[in-house]
Amino acid sequence: SYQGLGGGWTELGGMCALGEKMYIISAGTLYATASDGKYIDIGGGWAEISGMTSAGQKLYVISAATLYATSKDGKYNSLGGGWTQVGGMCSLGEKLYIISAGTLYATTSDGKYESLGGGWTEVGGMCALGEKMYMISAGTLYATSMDGKYNGLGGGWTQVGGMTSLGDKLYII
Repeated sequence: SYQGLGGGWTELGGMCALGEKMYIISAGTLYATASDGKYIDIGGGWAEISGMTSAGQKLYVISAATLYATSKDGKYNSLGGGWTQVGGMCSLGEKLYIISAGTLYATTSDGKYESLGGGWTEVGGMCALGEKMYMISAGTLYATSMDGKYNGLGGGWTQVGGMTSLGDKLYII
C-alpha cells in the first residue's frame, strides 16, 4: 500500500535522498522534503538538469552542463562545466561517477575528474550497490568497479523506466 503525500510536482529535474530528507528539483526550484511530504523551497534557478545524486553531506547537481556541489540549505558552488550528454550519475565511496558523452568519469568532491573509459551508449540506468556501479548500456546490464573495469551481466534491458538499489538488490523497471 502507499500513502499520497501531496501533488503539484511538475517539470521534475531530479530527486535524491540525503540524510532524513528527499531533495527534489521541480520547475527549476530545489525543495527539501520530509518523509511526511512537507517541504521547503531552498532555491531556484536550476535548469536543464541532467544528473543529481548525493555523497557525504552534499547534493551534486548537473545543471546546464555545469556540476554543482550543494549544501542542505541550498547554497551551492560550481565545480566546472562541460558535462554534456549525461547518461547517468551516481555516488560510490567518496566519488561521483558520471557518464558524459559516452565516457565514464570518476569525479572528486572538488570537481577533479579522470576518465575511466568510453563506449557507454544508450544508457538506460545507473546506480551504486555495494562496492560496484551498475549500468545499462545498449540493452546490457554491467557491473562496474570503481576503476572502470566491467563485466556484462546479460542483455534484453530495453525501454528501462528506472533503476535503483535497495538492500542488496537492484530494482529495474
